[in-house]
Amino acid sequence: MAATRQPLYQRSVFINCPFDGEYLPIFRAIIFTVSACGFEPRSTLEHDDASQVRIEKIYRLIASSAFGIHDISRTEPDDENRLPRFNMPLELGVFLGAKGGRAAELKSGMVAVGTKRDAPSLAAEEKLHRVSFKLP
Repeated sequence: MAATRQPLYQRSVFINCPFDGEYLPIFRAIIFTVSACGFEPRSTLEHDDASQVRIEKIYRLIASSAFGIHDISRTEPDDENRLPRFNMPLELGVFLGAKGGRAAELKSGMVAVGTKRDAPSLAAEEKLHRVSFKLP
């Protein structure tokens, strides 16, 4: 008899990280690890549909994922325009806001920050100490 699989929501992990070439080996490792643990990795890269509004895609993926992995370690200003990348902290905020929605008791996440000094202030400001990665 085949094992019963959990519904897709309870197995989905939204991955919020940089998608550039420098980060690609880390992204692949995250995808591999999530899959090897029996979960379904989800990211905005899974559908390449230019007609879809990116923020709506993010809302949909977050709403359909019980878990999230957020790497916001690369928010420093870039060399070209001297502006930080705020899309990853924005997606983290959307994920935290979604904790109050559908199946909120099942939403859990892991957050990676750039330095040790960033973690306490981020946890205090965003109450991230309540966000921990839990395997079902």
